[in-house]
Amino acid sequence: MIKPERPIRTSCLLFSVLLVWSVAACGKSDQSAGNADRIAPDSVTAGVAVSSTIQSSRVVSSQIASSEAVSSRRVALGVGEERVTKSLTAGSAATSGGGRADSSDRAIFEQLLKMASEANLAAEPYGTIVQTIGMEFLGAEYVAGLLDESDREQLVVSFSKFDCVLFVETVLAVSRSIAANQTTFESFTAELQALRYRGGMIDGYCSRLHYFSDWIDDNEERGNVKNLTEQLGGLRVDESPDFMSSNRSLYPRFADNDSLFAGIRKMEDDLTRVAIFTIPQSQIKASYPGLKAGDIIATSTSVNGLDVSHTGFAFDNGDGSFGFLHASTSGGVKVSPDLSDYIHGNRKQTGIVVIRPLDGRNLDE
Repeated sequence: MIKPERPIRTSCLLFSVLLVWSVAACGKSDQSAGNADRIAPDSVTAGVAVSSTIQSSRVVSSQIASSEAVSSRRVALGVGEERVTKSLTAGSAATSGGGRADSSDRAIFEQLLKMASEANLAAEPYGTIVQTIGMEFLGAEYVAGLLDESDREQLVVSFSKFDCVLFVETVLAVSRSIAANQTTFESFTAELQALRYRGGMIDGYCSRLHYFSDWIDDNEERGNVKNLTEQLGGLRVDESPDFMSSNRSLYPRFADNDSLFAGIRKMEDDLTRVAIFTIPQSQIKASYPGLKAGDIIATSTSVNGLDVSHTGFAFDNGDGSFGFLHASTSGGVKVSPDLSDYIHGNRKQTGIVVIRPLDGRNLDE
C-alpha cells in the first residue's frame, strides 16, 4: 500500500489520496483508461473572452478555445509557467478575515477585479459571475495537499494551484467579492475563510469543513448556498461518512494525535443528522433544465465512508447541455464537455449533488 506524503480534503480523495492509495478502492483514476477524461481529453477546453461570453444574463460558450487563447489568458493573469507561486497563508486567528499574501497574488486578484469592472460583471446573475471567474483559471495546476502543508491550521490562499475544493472556494470567494463590490484583498480572504470553516471561524484543524456534505450543510445554514439535489429528483443515500476515522493513518495531522482524532470522530457523529441526497448517473441529463451556470457540482461515490469524491461547477454550454468546470489531476483546471458523460466515465462516481451558490442579491433566482 502506497501512502501519500501529506493529507488532503476528503472531497478530493478519489482525485489524489485514492489515486495512489489503492486502485482497487477507487477504480479507474483520473488519468487511467475508462475515466471520463478519456471522453474529455486535456486538449478540449471551452470558453471565449468575457466580452463575448456574457450574453442574455449568462455566460455562453459559443466556441472551443484554442490552447493559445487559454495560454494568453493565463499569462495575462500571471498564472502560467512564467510564474512560480507558493501557496500562501493568511489570518490564523479565529476571528481573522484578513491575510498575508505576496504582491503577485494580490496582483492576480486586482486583475480579476479589473476584468470584472470593465465587463460590468457585478450586474450579472451570480452564476454568470461564478462561471466567468472560474474560466479565468483554465490551465491552472492541480496540486493536492496545499491546505495541510503547515502543522498549524491557517487560511491558505492560492491563485495558481488548486485541489478540487480549493478551486471551488477560491472562485466563489472572488465572485462574492465582485457581487458585493468589495474590492480589497482582505475582503476576499474574509469570504474564503467564511466558506471553508465552520461558522466562518478558524479554531483549529477540526473547524475546517473536511467532508463536503458538512461544507454544504454549514454554508447552507449561513445562507451562502442552497442544496437543490432533492428538488431536482435526488434520492436519499444511506451513508454515514467515516472515511477519515477509518483511515486514520492517511492523515498525519491526527494519526498520532488522539485529541484531534476524537474531534474528527465527533465531526463524523454530528454528520449523521445530515440527510444526503444524490442524483443518480442515469438521471443527470434529466436534471439539466434545473441547472444554471456556476452551480456547484459534487460527485457522489461508492467508496465506503466517503460522501463526495470530487467537486467543480456546472458549465453552461449554451445549448441546454452542461459541462463540468473543475480542477482535475490530468490537465489542471479544465472543462469536461458533458457533465453526464464525465460522471459515467468513472465507475466509482454514482451521481451528482447540486448546490446553488448565493450572494444575497437574488438576481439568479
